[in-house]
Amino acid sequence: MRAQYEVERELADRLLKASEDERPGLYAAVYRELFRRVPDHPQLTRPLAPDYFEQRVRAKVDAIRFVAPSEFALLEVGAGDCALAAAMAEYATHVYAVDAAPDPRRDAPVPNNVSLLPADGARLDVPSESVDVVYSDQVLEHLHPDDAPRHLREALRVLRPGGRYLCFTPNRLAGPHDISRVFSCTTPRGMHLKEYTTGELRTAFLSAGFARVDSFFFARDRLREVPSTVLASLERVLERLPARVGWAIARREPLASILGAVVATRP
Repeated sequence: MRAQYEVERELADRLLKASEDERPGLYAAVYRELFRRVPDHPQLTRPLAPDYFEQRVRAKVDAIRFVAPSEFALLEVGAGDCALAAAMAEYATHVYAVDAAPDPRRDAPVPNNVSLLPADGARLDVPSESVDVVYSDQVLEHLHPDDAPRHLREALRVLRPGGRYLCFTPNRLAGPHDISRVFSCTTPRGMHLKEYTTGELRTAFLSAGFARVDSFFFARDRLREVPSTVLASLERVLERLPARVGWAIARREPLASILGAVVATRP
């Protein structure tokens, strides 16, 4: 774990110090180097339980279908092994699966209505107003802080009017959530370049041009939306508490599942 931490710190610093012109080609190179230098990285070695599809992928499918219209095209940012993209092909007219570096475990062919596309940070190589839902899970925190606003503007560009961006990202108040948490760091020092509160996410999406931002949670097998302003107010209270107290509350369920989950709507 120490070796992984030191490698991630080095690579994260490389990304954080890179210029805007350098970063587009750097994301893929950095992750390829990470997996080469840390061959026992959990992303490569973590065994997938037999019920992985049902418990993980199915929950994501249900969330996307809840916010999507009856007929829709999907863009998944950070597609990884493409398990979700392949599952969504059954419901979507087309799925764009974008990732900076191919997942080493991706070996199964994808359905014909799934397009695999490389990512170079903020830019999305997808036609304007071509999708109804953008989905990302554990992606935004891996972007350079200057690239995150550009990514959100790109997401706005590719969404059709009324389209929605469903975003999951670990909440800063309960973090850090990368390898640095093992070493009692108070801020992420690994491959999480920046973690966000719900309030910060709301501001970022609205600044990019989205019309509305809500938080959400699952109850009785349905996705329920909550005004993000409510959670942003709660976060301000947590930040006034002693650090360890606020951290402990933010990590407690069901609050932990709600913080950092937002759905933003395009005008």
